Amino acid sequence: MIITYNFKGKQYPIYGDGEIAKQNAVIESFYRIYNKDNLIKFLYNYTGDHNHILNSLIGYINEYNKNKFNKTLSGVVDNIERNVIIELTKVYNTTTRSSINQTRRVITGNNNNNKSVIVSDSMINGIPERDGFEYIQIWSEPVQNIGNISLDNGTIFRINKYEPGVAARWHQTDTMDYAIVLSGEMWMEMEEGEVHLKPGDTVVQNGTIHNWSNRGSETCIIAFVLIGDNKYNLNKL
Repeated sequence: MIITYNFKGKQYPIYGDGEIAKQNAVIESFYRIYNKDNLIKFLYNYTGDHNHILNSLIGYINEYNKNKFNKTLSGVVDNIERNVIIELTKVYNTTTRSSINQTRRVITGNNNNNKSVIVSDSMINGIPERDGFEYIQIWSEPVQNIGNISLDNGTIFRINKYEPGVAARWHQTDTMDYAIVLSGEMWMEMEEGEVHLKPGDTVVQNGTIHNWSNRGSETCIIAFVLIGDNKYNLNKL
């Protein structure tokens, strides 16, 4: 899961989602420009001074995005140089929305001497699907799989991203699914009833008909392990 922003031609990771990620990128870049000490500690300790600085910066950025500043604003804006505001505007505008376009996958194994080694260390690309949904297929056993359905009692490990208002998809699979919410909020809808899930919550989905509904304001990311089991009846859908 990578959220990044561009600062002077280099990409930096940032925490948060949506507008929060943009604001974090702006304040982090601001202190990077001015070489403040204890950047991370200061950044995530939301003091009054921090909020005042952040609100001022976002105000100037919005003003610059709107009309490139009024002509009467020259040289310094509240002791912040115009070129700094312009640079921070670039940061704000280039901060990507929460995404799982790529994630790192490390695979282990044994070499010819039967010693444990790192077999692979690479980035895996996400796969866009319906509106507001994409997933990264981390691994499957057997390697072949069709959509969300496992084959031959195999397993699938994947990470799903659901944008707010993601298109509905009522479905059932021939798997037992273990899930953990990594970020955001999610409503799991059943034929009768629903449950509201938050980060750290877990689900054991026993091959039942369900739909994932993101009614929140932030992207929701859930990790899944699907375990194939032909005892589940798919005839209902």
